[in-house]
Amino acid sequence: MTHLHNRGWAHRFHAAVSCRDRPERRDCSIPARLTTRHGEVGCRIINVSLGGVGFTVDAIIRLRPDERVVVFSRHTERLFCNVRWASLVRYGAEFEIGAGIPETFMRFYASL
Repeated sequence: MTHLHNRGWAHRFHAAVSCRDRPERRDCSIPARLTTRHGEVGCRIINVSLGGVGFTVDAIIRLRPDERVVVFSRHTERLFCNVRWASLVRYGAEFEIGAGIPETFMRFYASL
């Protein structure tokens, strides 16, 4: 029985640590463009972190989790991302591993 109790404690501990390690999300409202399998559409970046972006789309399109998109605005250059979650017209996308975060995005993030 002790083993199960310790497992539960360890699970809660690791969950708390991973929450602290998450990149800070910063709210914003920036008009941008989004390149998808549907073509290029307007979007609005609604939050940013060093791990990805949240955005809404202007057009009625449906993006799927793991779909590759490119987000860009006058503040960010091109951000290569993979959609992680979707809710109607709101989406969350994670930066592609190995794509790197452009310097202009880092300056933009620091300014928020």
